[in-house]
Amino acid sequence: GNRLRFVAEYRAVVMATTCVAILAVDFASVFPRAQAKTEEFGYSLMDLGTGCIMCTTAVCSKQARRKPGESGCRSVGALVRRVLSLWPVLVVGFSRLALLRGIDYHVPTSEYGVHW
Repeated sequence: GNRLRFVAEYRAVVMATTCVAILAVDFASVFPRAQAKTEEFGYSLMDLGTGCIMCTTAVCSKQARRKPGESGCRSVGALVRRVLSLWPVLVVGFSRLALLRGIDYHVPTSEYGVHW
């Protein structure tokens, strides 16, 4: 096809460097703590990497690659099937939420905010 190779290469580099940064942040001798998560305001390298991953995923999505005039969801049934296909992710997510709430797991206010 007529795919742009640099987009795939950029996507791979961003994914690899973001994964390395997320793992390296646990080792203070390798990764400066100032470039980890921000406590009060601003953004960090981890935020930048996550944003780049989201943008490259959006550019490469099926919806972005559709031809002009082509619709994404042709019927209500197709939409319902898409939503129902997410049930494993929803079950795991809500199970994790219930488990962490049940064992009173410490959630840092500076990381997630007051309302979590």
